Amino acid sequence: MSIETTSPDVSDGSSPPPAAAIKPMRVWPAVVLIVAFWAVRALPQFVDMTISSQFFTSFIPALLLCLLFSIWWLTGRGIRLADRFIGFAALVCGCWLAVRFSDPSIGLFTVLIYAVPIGFTIWTAWLLLGGKRSATVRKWGAVLAMLPIWILFGLLRMDGLDGELHADMHWRWTPSAEERYKAELARKDAEKKTNPQPVETPASPLVFRPGDWSGLRGPDRNGEVHGVQIATDWEKSPPKQIWRAKIGPAWSSFVVIGDRLFTQEQRDKNEAVDCLDAATGREIWVHEDKDRYWDSQGGAGPRGTPVFDGGRIYSLGATGILNCLDAATGELKWTRKIADDAKTTVPMWGYSGSPLVVGDLVIVYAGGGDKGLAAYHATNGEPAWTAPTGTLGYSSPQLVSIGGENQVLSFDDSGVIAVDPATGAVRWRHDAPSHGWRAVQPHLFGDRQVLFGSEDLGLVLVGLTKAEQAWTATQRWTTKNLKPAYNDFVVLDGSIYGFDGGIFCCVDAKTGERHWKGGHYGHGQVLLLTDQRLLLVLSETGEVVLLAANPQKLEELGKFQALEGKTWNNPAIAHGRLYVRNDQEMACYQLMPNDEARMTKE
Repeated sequence: MSIETTSPDVSDGSSPPPAAAIKPMRVWPAVVLIVAFWAVRALPQFVDMTISSQFFTSFIPALLLCLLFSIWWLTGRGIRLADRFIGFAALVCGCWLAVRFSDPSIGLFTVLIYAVPIGFTIWTAWLLLGGKRSATVRKWGAVLAMLPIWILFGLLRMDGLDGELHADMHWRWTPSAEERYKAELARKDAEKKTNPQPVETPASPLVFRPGDWSGLRGPDRNGEVHGVQIATDWEKSPPKQIWRAKIGPAWSSFVVIGDRLFTQEQRDKNEAVDCLDAATGREIWVHEDKDRYWDSQGGAGPRGTPVFDGGRIYSLGATGILNCLDAATGELKWTRKIADDAKTTVPMWGYSGSPLVVGDLVIVYAGGGDKGLAAYHATNGEPAWTAPTGTLGYSSPQLVSIGGENQVLSFDDSGVIAVDPATGAVRWRHDAPSHGWRAVQPHLFGDRQVLFGSEDLGLVLVGLTKAEQAWTATQRWTTKNLKPAYNDFVVLDGSIYGFDGGIFCCVDAKTGERHWKGGHYGHGQVLLLTDQRLLLVLSETGEVVLLAANPQKLEELGKFQALEGKTWNNPAIAHGRLYVRNDQEMACYQLMPNDEARMTKE
């Protein structure tokens, strides 16, 4: 495929000698590059790929396209060398202008991944359609053909990516969910100034009672719900919405203590810990820190979930602000900056772990190496001990009892370590180094086995043995049949239920063999209702799905749309009610009759 350019016929002796004919311009290399690029970009639609693989099929091909297309244009024939440099300079300037004057969410990375490939495609199409037009027309026509792309991306705003790395694009002049919430907060603040209300003090001290939900994935951080019997025929008795309200961006879950509900959110330039009325969603108190974290994939706001213990709320913000608050009033008892204490930097996607309270110590993952796991005295926030870890992780410390001995597990880019919760002394470790992220909670399986997993590892089962006070971890099996990215799994009767990428599946906990795979719920979360052998899945699109915990097949019992928008937050169940939220809204649903729910409180 080529485009020929001929010199004008000059026969008049007074005219200058004819210029040398410009050799035909070969467009076929550009066509091959464009076709190959879009073929690779389409692979995730047809092939089951991990998030890491999808990222590389977007980023690396875009980089190669930019490099190879530029080489072709600058070294090709058919257009003068000076004109080729002018066209290339126009391309670079167009990219710079698109980044410089676009919305802050549209950075160079977004332009590179999305805008430049589209622009190159239009450029190539123009060269093909231009045929035997003059070199000037081909050159400037290609540049002008890309102008609408630069203008378009200057008019857009990107509100993050979903679990499959699809961009959520909107016109930049339309208000975002966070901006609408900000306006609502301003209205409420104005009402408070004209009609101030005192902070409500509970009639009795806040204490943990059966049926409460004290932190991330429940009291034991294993996603298991006990003592709850719900209706399973959702066609006849669907969950009833109790309330619904807007909330600021965050990937936090809930704490439910009696009639109080706690969570975290972003309020413009402030990170906030909220206390709400569990029955209505009405605000009771708010603690704010002047801090804001944002990344292009997850957006703004905290990532961790607060924890309740001894009448206090402990929260960890995205930049590492560790707070201790009075659960009844929101009064700040003490605060620390864990990144400063560990002498490290904030992780790429912010601190995403939740504090763990063991006895009179609050334990957090700070990362960075030598002081990666840190314990603080719960009473005053003074440092108690530190333990060495890997450099990067998004999982939370997990308390387990192995062979009758309490140990705290930490999972990050170096593998898994177990430490003495009282001293931080390392009891054992299982090395599994990686450059990827580790975000899933380790899970105790049996008395002396631990399950953990990530996209790069799949699932791993290690067994623990003790000889002369020394623990040894030995790998039992590993499998790629379930590769959890940032979605925790649950275990029941020797079967593991969780997300392999964006698809729900079940594998055998004794062998790692897959039983089934087929629940297309995106990158959601799951809870296990052990009494009824049920799985409650909150999908990435905000749909709640009820499944039977059946190792033989995927068995859906019911579903309903609980939220709108991208939902990565863990759900919570307390006293017969389901609490769900995402980065825009939160809602409460009744799962069991009011009289039965009241009995669980009592």
